[in-house]
Amino acid sequence: MKRQAITFPLALALTAVAVACGDAASDSPGSGGSSGVGGSAATGGGSSTGGQQSTGGSSSSGGADSCSNTPCGGDLVGTWTVTSSCLTVSGEVDLSPAGIDCTRGPITAGALQVTGTFTANADTTFSDETTTTGNVDFTLPDQCLNVSGTRTTCDGLGRSVLTSIGFASDSKCQDAAGGGCTCQAPVSLTGYGKMGIVSMMPLTSGNYSTAGSVVTFTDGFETISYSYCVSGNTLTLTPQTTLPITTGAIVLQKQ
Repeated sequence: MKRQAITFPLALALTAVAVACGDAASDSPGSGGSSGVGGSAATGGGSSTGGQQSTGGSSSSGGADSCSNTPCGGDLVGTWTVTSSCLTVSGEVDLSPAGIDCTRGPITAGALQVTGTFTANADTTFSDETTTTGNVDFTLPDQCLNVSGTRTTCDGLGRSVLTSIGFASDSKCQDAAGGGCTCQAPVSLTGYGKMGIVSMMPLTSGNYSTAGSVVTFTDGFETISYSYCVSGNTLTLTPQTTLPITTGAIVLQKQ
C-alpha cells in the first residue's frame, strides 16, 4: 500500500539528528555542535559543557553516562522507555525537499530531546511511540528566498517552507546582515517515531534488522539506522545521520 507523507520528508535526520546532555554527565557536545537557541537547549535539554537533564529525563540505572554511546550491539527484544537523551545537531540542514533555490543551511546551534516508549518484538517487528522535541538555529543564503521563481521574504520562509519539512509552526526567520536569513526552528514531533530525527514522514512501525552494533528500521519506504548498545536493562541509541550530523545518545530502560 502506498504510503503518504504528511508534506515532505526530511533526510535531516535532523534523518532527524544527535547530542550532548540528558543526564548529569559532563561530556562536551559532539563535534561541530553547540547548544540550542540562544545558547540553551529547547524544551529542557541543554547541550552546555556540564550537560543539563532533558525534559522528563532521568539518569539511567547505575549512573551511566547518558550523553555518550559506545556501540556494542545486543538483544533489542523488549519494551523500552526513554529515561534521558542528549542529542546535538551540527553541520547543515537538508533543505532539498522544500522546493526553494537552495539545498542546505548551515546550523549555528541545535539540540534535540526524546521521550516515550519503543518496542522491539522477537519477530523483528517494532513499534515506536516516541516524541522528538528541541530547537535548531541555522542560516539561509540569499538564494533561498527564491521559491519556484518567485521572490519571498525571510518571514515567509519561516511561516511556510520550514513547517513543510518537519519544523514547528512557530518557526521564524528574519533578515540577516549582509543578506539571507537567520532562522530559529522549534521541533515538536509527536507520534512520528524516528527517535531524534526531524522529518515529516512518520516511521512508527515496521521491521528492524541488526548488523553488529547497527540497527536499521524500515516500513518498506523509509529506512533509518542507529548505532546501539544493550547493556543489561539499558539500551543506548544514536541516530546515524550526516545531514545534519547527529551526536550524543538516547538512553532507554527495559520495562
